[in-house]
Amino acid sequence: HGLAQDFLKAGLLDRAEEALRRLEGSAYEAEARLALLAIYERSRDWAQAAEIARRMQTANQGDFSGRLAHYLCEQANEQASHAQLDAASQLLHEAVRIAPQTRRPRIELARIQHRRNQAQDAWNTLQELAHTTPQGLPLAAPLMLEVAAATGQQTAAEKLLRSRYAQMPSL
Repeated sequence: HGLAQDFLKAGLLDRAEEALRRLEGSAYEAEARLALLAIYERSRDWAQAAEIARRMQTANQGDFSGRLAHYLCEQANEQASHAQLDAASQLLHEAVRIAPQTRRPRIELARIQHRRNQAQDAWNTLQELAHTTPQGLPLAAPLMLEVAAATGQQTAAEKLLRSRYAQMPSL
């Protein structure tokens, strides 16, 4: 554990990762997983970060559902940038399932659905966002207006946005 910490301090992340992985099953396992998670976040290795977060969640080391949803969203963005929209959608559905209280997975999912010309699905996803996480609606307002125009729901979108703004003003 001390050697792994020294490698981390020296910025030798590959060696630190190797040393931390050897601590699996030891008394330092929980600390090693946290350090590995930090390494994977720093290096933007979202798949590895997701795996560590799942292990930590399973081991009852805390609630990592929000972070795991973020990692899945990052992976979905990578997939979408390579036009792998089915894979991206699957990751985002998993993120919504894991952390239904987070707003990003639904916003990203609606964006992909809209991109795939699934405007009604995108509208439904944004409606879910409005009901489960209304504080996320301002972030999705431009997308909601685009989707509303594609589905003929402009009046409903305007009404929803105005009512949410009256309840929770924001920029």
